[in-house]
Amino acid sequence: MTDEFDSVSLAALNVADAEALDALPFGVIGFAGDGRVTRYNAYESKCAGLRAANVLGRHLFDEVRHV
Repeated sequence: MTDEFDSVSLAALNVADAEALDALPFGVIGFAGDGRVTRYNAYESKCAGLRAANVLGRHLFDEVRHV
């Protein structure tokens, strides 16, 4: 997978494993249909200041808090 934001397809992101997502130089957050976070990479974690363990499986807008 290329690491340039505008050349990465959603299909590639959907099938990428956690290691590939963590290698990207931009943040990735994936959501399920119910709004719960299913994908969250290291770049996003660093920029947001939120550990993946506190974000994955939670509804980003209702449950996730920066503490």
